Amino acid sequence: RLLDFKTIQTNNLHSAFEMLPNGLALVTATGRLLYANQAARALMRENDAMRVVEGRFTMRDDEAAVALSQALAAASRGPLLC
Repeated sequence: RLLDFKTIQTNNLHSAFEMLPNGLALVTATGRLLYANQAARALMRENDAMRVVEGRFTMRDDEAAVALSQALAAASRGPLLC
């Protein structure tokens, strides 16, 4: 029964993500792409600034790629407390 509920939750979350007008990409701390909604996939097709290479989300510009890597590393350490 718990599995059915988890499946329903996952399907609902997926549907909600797909309905977002903005791009949403879920990535690991190393940039491995886990999920991209329809809007994010469209952005990646239309804009070569961001792309997926060998399963990793990255930026074409080297400086932007470094900034993305740093942001993912910081996020993986936990939330920032102000």
